[in-house]
Amino acid sequence: MEKTIAVVLAGGRSSRMGGQHKCLCSLGEERIIDSLLARLTPQVDEILLNIAPGSTLVEEIFRHPTHRPAHISVVEDLYSSFSGPLAGIASSMQYLRARNSSANWLLSVASDTPFIPTDLYSRFLQATRLHNNHVYVAQHNHQKQYVFALWNIALFPQFDVILRSTEKYRMQDILRLLQAITVDFSNSNENAFFNVNTPQDLAAAHSILAQ
Repeated sequence: MEKTIAVVLAGGRSSRMGGQHKCLCSLGEERIIDSLLARLTPQVDEILLNIAPGSTLVEEIFRHPTHRPAHISVVEDLYSSFSGPLAGIASSMQYLRARNSSANWLLSVASDTPFIPTDLYSRFLQATRLHNNHVYVAQHNHQKQYVFALWNIALFPQFDVILRSTEKYRMQDILRLLQAITVDFSNSNENAFFNVNTPQDLAAAHSILAQ
């Protein structure tokens, strides 16, 4: 049976948070990353945590070895530092290829989103049965969520060429180039794709949690 795998993209600078890792910010009695993993873990067989080379994020997330679940593997970016989400996705694809993984698909999610849908993977998988494409992207209330997508791992060579030939790209352009199929999540919670980029966003997330 094919494995279901997701990558949590945590290789950014968190510049709008003063350099503090966004996913480590406290939210209620947990941290953002804890809330995210609690929602994501039941949906997939394995989670990859993508980080920038040399990042201390892993040690900060899992301060004690026993706190690191066996089904979470760490993948460092293969490309120049802070090359954006596509670098994390491509690096994770190559990691799976090197392991001869049975997975054909890779779900990507942002590390600063504590309220993701609990049916994210299953809804994407259903779309693959209705359409014949290599990439599917989430849409919520008429807005595409470019980092939340299901990618066929066979796209790796194409992504590798893009990342080695340019340092500038936009996810929306990549998705347009690949004619990504949109999967509508508008019937999900209104805050399903809320992401914490700034201290103001973090305050809003606390208010959402208190509702």
